[in-house]
Amino acid sequence: MTHGDALEYMKEVEAWGGGVSRYFTACAASGLPPPIVSEEAGFFKVVLDPSRNRAIGFVYENHEGGGGVKRHSCSVDEVERITGHDFFSVLPDNVENAIESSYNFDQWN
Repeated sequence: MTHGDALEYMKEVEAWGGGVSRYFTACAASGLPPPIVSEEAGFFKVVLDPSRNRAIGFVYENHEGGGGVKRHSCSVDEVERITGHDFFSVLPDNVENAIESSYNFDQWN
């Protein structure tokens, strides 16, 4: 991932909220457990819009570059599979399962 990719991504997500923090996000660097990795393999982010019961995930690997934000989008379930985290588990199961299993990048623009 290049600095330009990261900046493009951050601007895109900020624009979705119109500068207002109405979205809930979780993000972190990802990699293998310490002490195996001295630098992160990449990062992930998940975004939840509770007003529309929708969510989207992103996974960037440090060795990748370019391709734009859409190329790195995926379902939250996919981010959970990769990271081992369980996001949005406080939501009712039927809502959590529905919003984490699918995504439509174009609906976020």
